[in-house]
Amino acid sequence: MTDDAKSLFQKGVEAIRDQQDAAAGRKFLQQSLQLEPQNDVAWVWLSYTVSDPQKKLGCLKRALQINPANAQALKLKQKLEKATSPAAGGIQTATPLPTQSGAADLGNLLGSARLNPWLLAVKIVSVVICAVAVVAMGIGLVLFRRYYPTGIGLPINEVFGGILILALIGLVFFMYTIIWPSNVQIEIYEKGVQQTKHGESHSWRWEEFTAIRIAEQTVIHTAYCIPVFREHTYICRVLIDKKVVLKIDKDFQKYKEAGTLIAQKTAPIFFERDLKRYDSGESLRYGTIELNHEGIRDIWKFWKSTTWRDIEKYDVDGPWLKIKRFERPGVNFYLLDLPNLVSFLKMIDKMTA
Repeated sequence: MTDDAKSLFQKGVEAIRDQQDAAAGRKFLQQSLQLEPQNDVAWVWLSYTVSDPQKKLGCLKRALQINPANAQALKLKQKLEKATSPAAGGIQTATPLPTQSGAADLGNLLGSARLNPWLLAVKIVSVVICAVAVVAMGIGLVLFRRYYPTGIGLPINEVFGGILILALIGLVFFMYTIIWPSNVQIEIYEKGVQQTKHGESHSWRWEEFTAIRIAEQTVIHTAYCIPVFREHTYICRVLIDKKVVLKIDKDFQKYKEAGTLIAQKTAPIFFERDLKRYDSGESLRYGTIELNHEGIRDIWKFWKSTTWRDIEKYDVDGPWLKIKRFERPGVNFYLLDLPNLVSFLKMIDKMTA
């Protein structure tokens, strides 16, 4: 095992065993397995970070393929197969956990999103203009010191030099934010999605995601009541355990199609999860909105809270959910602030049907 793979493996074990942080442990172990995929012990530890029985079995089977004498993997596999046997009402087959090296087990390719070369070119031109401005400032400072070596009674040299240093730092940061993510590609498959960045690929199955946020808005800016220009924003964020793992915005080609496709694939999974949790008596959280058996509660704006029996009717109008209540003023919820929006609306449909 290489030193990097060993270090990542140890960090993963410590995160699981000592910090009780399965998400962090899974991340470190997956990175370690990228470097050393034949580490059977890492596959056993990885099985502790997933809750899906199929994925657990996939990890354990992979460990036994590498080392059939791994007693811990064999014991856990037998125990899990017994718990998920047909007699126990469980699953009958196991799907191997996808590795981070590719997406061969994610089904057929449905679509992809690459960075928009036109927007990238515009950003590069902006960097060039900024670089020219910084160089001009530097030349101006040199000329000023040449013709006014003693200054003009003010700390012009110090002020101008400080501005130049700040401009250089801003230019370097601006170039980094453009060049670093310039080779990102997202591929959407039937069973999951893969992201390739700087030659490294990371793939996830739809079941691994925990939330998706999509915000789209068009604003028309005016001057003296005359439309000047229209600004359209679109943001899609896919999360695992509150951490953003996928970002799609207007920098991508076909960004809206890609975000819509991801939302369509994840919506049934999120709704099924939410419905099971709701039926078991849990309260569901969608951002600052809590949904439970009593009704809808805004944890920050209590006057927006309402019970199911108080709802006369509701309607989705653009980015707003407008609720009309019996004998009480209606309330509006801004939908673009809510994760898993499709699941949220389906739950309301079910509760008010």
